[in-house]
Amino acid sequence: YARVDLIHDFQPIGNHDEFVVSSIPVTVTAGFNNSEVQARQTRFNFEMRRSTPRGTDVRALFEFDFFGSSGDTTPNLRQAYGQYLNVLGGFTTTTFEDGDAKPDLLDHEGPPARISVRQAQFRYTMRVPRRQSLAIGSEQPKSDIPSSVNGESVTAFSPWPDTIVRYHVLVGRGHVQVSGILRRIAGFVGTG
Repeated sequence: YARVDLIHDFQPIGNHDEFVVSSIPVTVTAGFNNSEVQARQTRFNFEMRRSTPRGTDVRALFEFDFFGSSGDTTPNLRQAYGQYLNVLGGFTTTTFEDGDAKPDLLDHEGPPARISVRQAQFRYTMRVPRRQSLAIGSEQPKSDIPSSVNGESVTAFSPWPDTIVRYHVLVGRGHVQVSGILRRIAGFVGTG
């Protein structure tokens, strides 16, 4: 998948490389580059499938883009997982996310409030009659707890993996998805 984006902002923006709403400055600052041409959404993927004697597929997928952490075209792992029947294990989009609801936009971050998380997980997806599915996932717990509060260090604590349940049904020309998550997140300030 090859893609080149030309981004031009008529007003300076806090992040000239991507459209991140939270980076838009309240006051205009001179000296920003308002144009960017980049191909970081270009992706390479490699998928392997093999049929077993029972007629089921074993599948492995590896996918990279160029949104590395350094802000240039450093390769970035998007997905790496294996799947046998309805069981998936590896690094891919969270079970909580509705991947079918993602619009194709110039903005790699997507629309505000859209869930876009990829993490390590085990997932079981069960097909239910009448174009329905139920998925249960156990995923790497991650928190956005800050590393310090008022100058004191904070230690994040997540004693068990996130457990996610997702129900998906195709209706007419669209679909409905409902997801729920069970998790425990805590943080210890200072020594206690």
